[in-house]
Amino acid sequence: MPYLLRHGTPIRYSYVERAWPAAAYQTVFATEPGSAEMPSASRPFTPEIVTRLVARGVTFAPLVLHTGVSSLEGHEDPYPEFFEVPPRRPGSSG
Repeated sequence: MPYLLRHGTPIRYSYVERAWPAAAYQTVFATEPGSAEMPSASRPFTPEIVTRLVARGVTFAPLVLHTGVSSLEGHEDPYPEFFEVPPRRPGSSG
């Protein structure tokens, strides 16, 4: 991990005109490194939005998803993606 942090760069697709800082690839939910790409469905969430949702009673379940590369160039099969879903906590709904 230290080597990647020092020498690695995020994947940048042709429609992205200029490099973004590494922090732009982190989602508000990220707690550990490991993805090849950002899970784009969570990109619109900000700390402020999450706070407002929690204040309205929305519950978030912690999970880990290390996404693979979504745009494979040689029509390869998708790479496996590591995920971890914790067991349901007693007394929680859902």
